[in-house]
Amino acid sequence: MDTGEIPSTLGLFKTAIEEFNQKKVKGLIIDIQNNVGGLDSMAADMLASFYSEKTFYEYQSYYNILSGSWEIRPDETREANPSDPGLYIEPDKPFFGAGVPKWQLLIQNV
Repeated sequence: MDTGEIPSTLGLFKTAIEEFNQKKVKGLIIDIQNNVGGLDSMAADMLASFYSEKTFYEYQSYYNILSGSWEIRPDETREANPSDPGLYIEPDKPFFGAGVPKWQLLIQNV
């Protein structure tokens, strides 16, 4: 009987990556330019699949009216934690963030 549960997007993504690796897929383009947003941390979790070490993901800044300058919010700084060190991503320091007109990454197996 169908329980009506919605499958995890992150789980489906990781399953697809495992299948691509088993089939020795040479490359993959991930294009999320029409992503409507909502779960920014999910993008970090997905892309962490392509790193072998903890990697800087993003930070948020705010305007401090007392100092009159923009400052980084340390409580809003995030890192991507690796989950599968068997892959390489190119360029090796992609930009993750809003406002990017076209967010495409070429992913290559090592």
